[in-house]
Amino acid sequence: MMVEVDVLFKLLFSPSQFLQSFHDRRETTDLRMGLWAKNASGQNERTVTMTVTLAANIGPKSAKVTETQTLRECSQPGQLYSIDVRSVNAEIPYADTFEVHIHYCLRAAVDDQTDVLIFAQIRFVKSVWAVVKAFIEKNAYAGLDEFAQSLYSSLLNEIKKL
Repeated sequence: MMVEVDVLFKLLFSPSQFLQSFHDRRETTDLRMGLWAKNASGQNERTVTMTVTLAANIGPKSAKVTETQTLRECSQPGQLYSIDVRSVNAEIPYADTFEVHIHYCLRAAVDDQTDVLIFAQIRFVKSVWAVVKAFIEKNAYAGLDEFAQSLYSSLLNEIKKL
């Protein structure tokens, strides 16, 4: 992305106007972003909670999400930000059986650009039937893909304004 790594980190992981507007457009409500603070392991961590709108034709129309965001020790301002996000859902069927784990890697590149890598994984914390697991994975990964595409598009528009 054609933006400095520190600017991109602030856009994505601080209570920026960009992030608030992004969630508003997605009809996210009750967005609460905690402050970064040292956890028991000495890493910077914060909790973000929100209620997200779901696009499913049947079932709940929203879900409560609690994210624990951890800034990994290898992060160095101006160079690299490595962030692990653990998302736990509530108020949807089988919410207690899985977590969504996302890893963001923001790395400074040449000419004030930033390389961005995002990895995601669905981790099951309880056993479920294979058909239920497949349903959860299909919908969760589709939601993650849509979220990433929407975030990318919004970031491109924001970067043009900078």
